[in-house]
Amino acid sequence: MAVGVLSGIGTAVCIAQIRKYIREKCTRKPLSHLKENIQIKDLAILVKSPNVALRRSAEQLLLDRAMKKINLEFIGSSFYNGEIELLKAATVVGLLAKNADYRQRLVNSRMLLHLSHCLIYSFEHGYKTLAEMGSEDVRLQKIVSTALFDIICDVNSAKIELVRTDPLFVKTLLRLMSESKNKEIMRWCLFLAHQLSICENLRKTMIENDAIPMVSDMLLVNQGDPILMRLCLQMLVMYANASEEKEVNALNEMANHGVIIPTVVCLKAGKN
Repeated sequence: MAVGVLSGIGTAVCIAQIRKYIREKCTRKPLSHLKENIQIKDLAILVKSPNVALRRSAEQLLLDRAMKKINLEFIGSSFYNGEIELLKAATVVGLLAKNADYRQRLVNSRMLLHLSHCLIYSFEHGYKTLAEMGSEDVRLQKIVSTALFDIICDVNSAKIELVRTDPLFVKTLLRLMSESKNKEIMRWCLFLAHQLSICENLRKTMIENDAIPMVSDMLLVNQGDPILMRLCLQMLVMYANASEEKEVNALNEMANHGVIIPTVVCLKAGKN
């Protein structure tokens, strides 16, 4: 009987020691640690997976990793490392800007400045290497204008920051809107101009950069497109109401650009 008791105690002690060893040597790593250990090359394979859930998870991991401070700094510096790297950086920022949770961090990382500088340079000087690659320069303008819209949409602080950090942006945006031969880029520039005009603090800046004649021309150019016409009319109304003292002058300027008939047609179509 004594032998049995001793044998039982020995077994219990042995099991306890084994459990202690397992706890010390085989502790479970936190999920965040496991995510960090997944290599980029593995994620690159997973984003091509036919499994939709797996593919989306891999894409989200890549985006989350890109939002780390050190990686955002690298992305920002890539805007000035040649045209190919610039296009890659703009593409990444465009993807990140689709996520509302990332946008303020993009603003804090000065991405608005990088994007606006890119758009201005593409209009004033042009990216020759990208142009020679088959209109990649046009694709760059679309990516940048879309990303800017996503970041500033309905966020006045971001709109003000954009104009504050790059005083030439408004003038260039309006000129690109008016002069671009690409319909899609013109539309996105118009969307951006509309967003800036909604912000009361920026309305004066828009007017000072000839927004009234340019938007009036856009109203005429886009006859038949009710959405763009409506945006143009909203902007013109905001410009007219920006200052009681200059309201008559603003209305006269609009009339001189022939907006009356298109306005009447648009209003009638809206009633129908």
